[in-house]
Amino acid sequence: MKHFLQDILITLALGVGMAALCMPLLKLHAQQADNEHTEKRDYLESHLDDIAILITGHSQSESSMDPWIFDSVYNVSITARISYYDAALLAQYVPQMPHLKAVIYPLICEYEPGTVFLKDDWRENNLYNYKFYWGIDEAPMLMERSNLFRHTYETVSRLLSIQSGRRTTDYDSLGFFSLGDNVSDGNNVYEAPGCEPMVTESLLKMAKVCNDHGVRLIVVTFPANSTYRASHTDCDSRMQKVIDHVAGQYPVEYHCYLNDEQFGDSLFSDQTHLNHRGATAFAQRIKQDFEL
Repeated sequence: MKHFLQDILITLALGVGMAALCMPLLKLHAQQADNEHTEKRDYLESHLDDIAILITGHSQSESSMDPWIFDSVYNVSITARISYYDAALLAQYVPQMPHLKAVIYPLICEYEPGTVFLKDDWRENNLYNYKFYWGIDEAPMLMERSNLFRHTYETVSRLLSIQSGRRTTDYDSLGFFSLGDNVSDGNNVYEAPGCEPMVTESLLKMAKVCNDHGVRLIVVTFPANSTYRASHTDCDSRMQKVIDHVAGQYPVEYHCYLNDEQFGDSLFSDQTHLNHRGATAFAQRIKQDFEL
């Protein structure tokens, strides 16, 4: 029995040792995967000297603001990104972008993309993708909601899987993902209760790095269709409270377009995402209002 237990311990030790030795190779493999994260990372890092306007954030800015309306722009937004990662990305890249003039960030009524906090797979996607493709430490607010065993299992499984690093979204050359011109009233909203402090902290970090490098931080609450607006009548005041707190420490430009009558229901592909016509119209409006 004693020898049997020793054999098991030796086998486990060898397994852990081999895994530790292989981990750098697995990380390198992950970093070189061909997917939306590596595509946007590689474009950003190869155009640090060229970009004057950087659109960041989650699916709203990813699909609801047409970057082709602006000059010298790139859209680095990715679906379901929480503000923690946007703040980290700006801290990492803004100091390296000598011609950057403005950053545009979407502030939503839910504060953060709620699906990340409510669904395990979306949460693990954030934790894994930004750790291995962008080199950003795991977001504490997501780790607090994760089971450590599941998180470890998911990380190792994704590193070992050939499938996990494959592309799921095809962007155009400026990082825009068009939703076409379909019109729908589909519900795409997941509430993220308790996230006001998180987005406020992230916005403070974004505003600081932008201010330190002479870059405008432009925060906008995107338009939404009539169904969504009817159920979020308090959004304007809540968003303004967040902005007022940030503006008390660093410069930030903000406008809420949630109830803007220019954006009727025919311009939406669901409750909170503009279709291609809407995304073009909204980008034109942003360019005009903020003189970009």
